[in-house]
Amino acid sequence: FTNTLEPRPSLVIPEPCLVTKIMKEQEVQAKLPDSLQNAEFFVADPDLFAKILPQVQVPNIKWIHSTWAGPDKLIKLMKEGNSGLSISQYPILTRSAPTTSPMGWDLAEWTIGQIISKERNFAQSYEDQKRSCWNKEPVLNYRSLRDLTLGVMGIGTIGSCIVRVASNLNMNVLGLCRSRASTHQDCPADKFYITEELPEFFSSCDYVVNALPSTKETRNLLDGDVFKHCKSGCVFMNVGRGDICTEETLLKALHNEWIQGAVLDVLPTEPLPEDSPLWKHPAVTITPHVGGVSFPSTVLTSFIEEYKHIAKGETPPTAVNWENEY
Repeated sequence: FTNTLEPRPSLVIPEPCLVTKIMKEQEVQAKLPDSLQNAEFFVADPDLFAKILPQVQVPNIKWIHSTWAGPDKLIKLMKEGNSGLSISQYPILTRSAPTTSPMGWDLAEWTIGQIISKERNFAQSYEDQKRSCWNKEPVLNYRSLRDLTLGVMGIGTIGSCIVRVASNLNMNVLGLCRSRASTHQDCPADKFYITEELPEFFSSCDYVVNALPSTKETRNLLDGDVFKHCKSGCVFMNVGRGDICTEETLLKALHNEWIQGAVLDVLPTEPLPEDSPLWKHPAVTITPHVGGVSFPSTVLTSFIEEYKHIAKGETPPTAVNWENEY
C-alpha cells in the first residue's frame, strides 16, 4: 500500500516473497482484496495503512515495513486499540531508516544547506539578481560553519547522520538525548546533554535542529516558554516531527525574539493551512516535508536488509519498540 512506489521491472523482491500488486490509495479505498486475509508481510506508507487497517481483517499479519522513517500515526492507531489486535499480536514494525537507507544523509544535507543559505543570505542575493542589483553589503558579513554551534535533538539514526556531517564540516556539535549511555560512543558530538538539561543545551547553540520521533515523551516537549532559554540569535530547525511544539509556541518564540528564525520541514498540521501566519512570517522558511524523501530504490534496499534478519529469526535493525514508540 503506497503512494510512494511505482510498479517497475527493476523492483526485484527476494524469494520467497511474492508481490502480486502494488496498490495506490485510490485503489485501496475503492476495493480491498480478499487476499489480504492471507497476507503476512506488508510494505506500506504508514499513514495509508493506518487508514485501511480498521477496515480489513489481517489475522496472519506478522510484519509491516514502513516506507517512511516515522510511522507514528500507525503506532498511535495500533496502541489505541483500533487495529483489532491485542498487544501480544502486534506485528514486527520496521522503518525505511538510515541504518539501511540514505535518508539520514539526505536530512543532514537539508540541515547544512539551510544553515549555509541563511548565513550567506542567498535569499537576498536572489532578490537582488531579479532587480539587476549588484549589492554586496547585505551578504558580506557571514559566519563560517567552523564558527557555529549546532545542537541536534535526538541522536538516533537520523540525528547521528546530521552530527557526523556537521562535525566533518568543522562545526561544534552538541547532542541532546535521553541518557548519556555508552551507545552514543560512535556519535562524534562534542558534548552530550540529556532532556533535563534542555535550557543549558539551548543556551549554547546558534542553530538547533530537531530530529526526534513523535512519541509520548517528545510530543509538545518544546511548548510553554522553553524557547526563552535559547542563545541570542538562535535559529530553530525541524526535520523530526511537527508535534514537538504547537504553531502558537513557534509564533510566540519569534515574537518575543527568543529565536531569530525557524526553518521547518515538518509542521504541527500538514499540509500547513493557507491561513497559517507561518507562511508569511519574514523569519520563517518552510519546505513541504521533503527533507528526506523515500525513493523507491531506498525503500526496496531497506526492505531487503530487514527481510534478511527476519528470515533468520533475528530482530531487524529498525524494529520499532511498541512501548517506546520508536
